[in-house]
Amino acid sequence: MKSELQSWSPTELIWAIGASNAITSLTAVLFAILSWRQALSVSNQRYAMVLVVTGILVGLTAEIALRRGARSRRWPDSVLSAPRRFLEHPALIGFSWSMFLVALLYCIVSPLQNAALAAIFMALPFSFMRADNYLRPRQQVTGGGSGAALYSGEPLNSDHWKAASH
Repeated sequence: MKSELQSWSPTELIWAIGASNAITSLTAVLFAILSWRQALSVSNQRYAMVLVVTGILVGLTAEIALRRGARSRRWPDSVLSAPRRFLEHPALIGFSWSMFLVALLYCIVSPLQNAALAAIFMALPFSFMRADNYLRPRQQVTGGGSGAALYSGEPLNSDHWKAASH
């Protein structure tokens, strides 16, 4: 599957990430609703777990392919502009915040043993945040700026610690 994903465009990888995480989140929602009603049979639990694990694996594999492609500069900026615009769209940002609120509400109203499922609600927003980070152009750090003063390349001198301990 990895070799197949290497030939995909960034837009296709973003859609694969979104679809796989949406399947994972929807399965978790159905799992939570059915477990509240205790109407989830063992066979249905297995199907739900297979869907969740498959969704997570496909999403992570697509994220890895996107990260490798962006870091190796396989795609020009013109190809990356459409996925960047999609990831920065206000509707997607609003959706991410709404999923955060759903996860928070789920933690509040669910029984304690099911509260961990709230993390599944954040799978899609976190995947999109990581993808946005992968596609963001890297900024070059030049010498002489404020960041250059943070690390001079010399080891830290701890003589003042020795003086303070005596």
